[in-house]
Amino acid sequence: MMTIELEGRGYPDVFTHPVVGRSELDAARVAVRWRPDPTAAAREALLQSLGLVPATPDEQPRRLVVAVAASDGLWWVQRADGGVVDADVLDRLTGSELVEWAAPGYRATGRGSVFTVNPTRLYLDQYALESIGEAGARAAGVTPDPYGSSRVPGLVALRVVGRTAIEAARRLTATLSGRGHRPALVFENIPFSPPARGGRPVVPAHPPRYWERDIA
Repeated sequence: MMTIELEGRGYPDVFTHPVVGRSELDAARVAVRWRPDPTAAAREALLQSLGLVPATPDEQPRRLVVAVAASDGLWWVQRADGGVVDADVLDRLTGSELVEWAAPGYRATGRGSVFTVNPTRLYLDQYALESIGEAGARAAGVTPDPYGSSRVPGLVALRVVGRTAIEAARRLTATLSGRGHRPALVFENIPFSPPARGGRPVVPAHPPRYWERDIA
């Protein structure tokens, strides 16, 4: 699939996820985290102005995909013509006062499942963070998040102050590898099609591995 300038926005064509491995950009779908105040009408008006519509599940009638159970704050969207979402549309989407963040999808090689990661947050083990200090962390594009919680002992929530969590993870890995560390880096994953129960998407209360953590 052709991608347009998203590498320059911190979304590489390919990256290695710590659990699912090699993952390729699938810019036909974008996850949108809305700010809490916008009405449904305001959200839909923004999408329409950008030529976007609620995403279509594979081989299913078009419907809104809610990626987090019991919440309408995170949607998956796509272009109305089925094309890829380019950098201009992504910039206009993320620049809207209605949107907290937006991130294109990735497809795990060999699995076929589409997901994205929260571009604004990352988790790192405490020892690794202490080894590089706050200055080293900021140079990699992250800073400790006083409002974040990893829910896992030994992991520290980091706020991305650079472009994306994927880009920050690459820089942290390079910095720590140079010091002989193999850090535990953790993304917040957002699946395109979470498991369904009774026709409603659900997020497991206890993900099988903490570094596969789905947002709740």
